[in-house]
Amino acid sequence: MTSLCLTQRKTQLQFLEDACAARERARLVRFLPRGDQSEMQTRFLSLERRALLMEWPRRGVDAVGATGTTVDVYFALGHRRLAFRSETCGRVWHGEGRRGRTAALKLTLPIRILNRQQRMHYRVSVADVAPIPARFTSVTDPDRQFAVQLRDISAGGLRVTAPRSDETAVKAGEMYWVSFALSGEEPEFEFIVRITHASEGRRGDTITCGCAFCPSEDLTAQQGQLRRIEQFVAERERARLRRAGLRDVEGV
Repeated sequence: MTSLCLTQRKTQLQFLEDACAARERARLVRFLPRGDQSEMQTRFLSLERRALLMEWPRRGVDAVGATGTTVDVYFALGHRRLAFRSETCGRVWHGEGRRGRTAALKLTLPIRILNRQQRMHYRVSVADVAPIPARFTSVTDPDRQFAVQLRDISAGGLRVTAPRSDETAVKAGEMYWVSFALSGEEPEFEFIVRITHASEGRRGDTITCGCAFCPSEDLTAQQGQLRRIEQFVAERERARLRRAGLRDVEGV
């Protein structure tokens, strides 16, 4: 995400006022240990003097915690796609009287609002399904191989985790063959990937790698594999929306 070119704090707060007035939908994301994340759907409710109130999410709110949890909030306003980081301040009531009161999630006012840069390819998590193993083989040293677990995937790349060891001590820029099978998908996928980033887990016993797919010598075969992944991603996202009771999350 990149900062908006705004010179006045009032201009940024106007975005929040407009979002509350329109009851715009929003997606809250909380990042979990080991690179996972939990998401919940909500709407803007009210901009207070020192806080922002969102509708109390129907699902996933337990993952937010009562107070002091950092969340990223994504939303759309007109042609803009925006995001900001905030902290939860617990559950409060908004409105007057029994019938007029609405349960709300209270957030701290964001320090700044950012333009949201869209990924070229939508990515879905596979952390909630049975473990999906993958095998990495170094392009420069074929004898160097190690097993990893797939965490999320898109038509542009994937993210994996593995126990930290000498074999899994990868660096950004290194190239590997990766092979894996998705649930219900045959034959097995095989790509050359470039490590875009690598980081250790909080306890130092795991490593997480982000990888980008590289062009293949057989472009026809690679395009076929990418179409299969795009279909898998689309089906996973449709299933997630059905579980959330939503038909469309365009812009959030």
